[in-house]
Amino acid sequence: METSVVASLTLILTLGIMAQWMAWRFHIPAIVLLALGGCLAGPVFGLLNPEEVFGNNLGPFIGMAVSIILFEGGLTLNFQELKETGQAVKRLVYVGAPIAWVLTSLLAYHFAGLEWGVSWVFGGILVVTGPTVIMPLLRQARLKPRVSSVLKWEGIVNDPVGALLAVLVYEFLTLSGSAHGSMVEILGGFLLKTFLAGLLGWFIGRTLASAFVGGHVPEFLKGPVILVSVLLSFSVANALQKESGLVTVTVLGIVLANCAIASIEEMRKLKEYLTVVLVSSVFIVLTATLKLSHLQALDWKVLIFLVGVLFVVRPVSVLFSMIGTKLEWPERFLVAWIAPRGVVAVAVSGFFAIRLVESGFPSAERMIPLSFAIVFTTVIAHGFSLGWLGRKLGLSAEKRNGVVLVGSNDWSVFLGQFLKSRGFPVLMIDNVWAHLNRARMAELRVHYGEVLSELSDYQLDLTQFGSCVACTDNDSFNSLVSLRFAHEMERIGVFQLPHHPGDVRDPHGIRHSMRGKFLLRPGLHVEELQTLITHGWRFAAPRLSEEFTFEKFQKQRPEAVLVALIRDSRILFVTQDSPPKPQAGDTVVVFGPPRPNEVPVPVAPEPSIPALPA
Repeated sequence: METSVVASLTLILTLGIMAQWMAWRFHIPAIVLLALGGCLAGPVFGLLNPEEVFGNNLGPFIGMAVSIILFEGGLTLNFQELKETGQAVKRLVYVGAPIAWVLTSLLAYHFAGLEWGVSWVFGGILVVTGPTVIMPLLRQARLKPRVSSVLKWEGIVNDPVGALLAVLVYEFLTLSGSAHGSMVEILGGFLLKTFLAGLLGWFIGRTLASAFVGGHVPEFLKGPVILVSVLLSFSVANALQKESGLVTVTVLGIVLANCAIASIEEMRKLKEYLTVVLVSSVFIVLTATLKLSHLQALDWKVLIFLVGVLFVVRPVSVLFSMIGTKLEWPERFLVAWIAPRGVVAVAVSGFFAIRLVESGFPSAERMIPLSFAIVFTTVIAHGFSLGWLGRKLGLSAEKRNGVVLVGSNDWSVFLGQFLKSRGFPVLMIDNVWAHLNRARMAELRVHYGEVLSELSDYQLDLTQFGSCVACTDNDSFNSLVSLRFAHEMERIGVFQLPHHPGDVRDPHGIRHSMRGKFLLRPGLHVEELQTLITHGWRFAAPRLSEEFTFEKFQKQRPEAVLVALIRDSRILFVTQDSPPKPQAGDTVVVFGPPRPNEVPVPVAPEPSIPALPA
């Protein structure tokens, strides 16, 4: 039995991570591959039978996983985000979510075969639009900044909101089913229970925050302490009052997200990694438990339910909540259509289904196949139509071939000017207002602010940008910038200028794993580039052919430094460790001295420093 459990866990984890990797590699929604893996391992080949392997521990396993998932969802709900997302997202949360909850619950009761109370739990779960699903779709669709921001932040903020709605209704159902007395007494007990569970989460969150800020927990233990605290608070809350732990861990996450903890990003990344593993595992397990009888229970009424969710609930809730906002009608129409549900909805449904059946609500068994049906329907319908509809409505952004330049100096400004002249979107970022004056005079798009700040995550829209070059004169800061953008642009798209001469593998330098790829040839550090600019060096872009090869160009201009290649409307930067090979048809971007009898473009004088913007 022990071998069977170990083998089954290994199979579950392997299938989950393989599905996530293949989804990233081939740009396929992960949920499709997770479902395929679970079906093949479970009902098709019989390699995995979770009910037999885990027995009575299946429910607790899913409950523990869901507690961490909900905590991670709460950890993303920073109240500062609501101030930065604009009126549209606030209306979707405050107005649209309650409307969607009510309408979905009514549809579930009348057409999905769920009991009255169970339908309200299921309706709360389906409020969640799934940031783990919408983010990859947005990256592929390349929508324009405003509509992309609305969809992104709706998914992030609604993630804990929808789950919390389901938790509250579930708590009320279980309490009313086990309690005796009037409705006022039951409601009073429910509110007291919910308040105490939330108070416990708040107390543990504030205690942890004080311990972290006060230096009572070392950095390497903060992540493990958080994880243990989540499981401990979940267990303690359930011991004090059955199934109240979900409220506790959700509030715990929200409290920590809104405390001034310096290492919150590292903890959030740890929870993100753990959530990816748990969400994938729970989805594989739930898919493997599906039986033919579950699918046969989905009749024509369920089809009406699915159609109602897609074509009635979402459009009505969005269009009603968008009244009075600045979104234009094409943007409202797109938002009213796009609302994919993800693996979190299935995982949470699986947890509540098991608990509600045990509490005397037999129709809750239908929640699992219903959640699969709604997830597959929305992912397929929205995933394959988002890009097409965005183009038809004129809301798709250009190709993701833009370049972010962090650090405004003579060299980066000339590079930005040159790339812009070649049709590439350019964004110059610097935290010194005066440094951006020359970039503004060159008519480059600029962003004033600290790129490593939390606020920049909300203000910067990087939909058009696929590369980042850190150009400051601080090597450590360049490395931090590279780490900041590596998650969004992948490491193959993140570069930095070397700060000092030397080999890229200098043992006294910053570790290779903690920086971007070094641009240009060895010895060309930031100070040297600035000096060459004063000597008249500029950028040029000859086009190669079968006759005019790169070797011939090097003979003509041996001093010129290869910076990048333009190939198929993409910019490929040249790095010290893995330079791309120029070929016929490429446009080579080089940095070199002026040709004979050529007057170099003068460096613009430093303009007078205007007052900082209000």
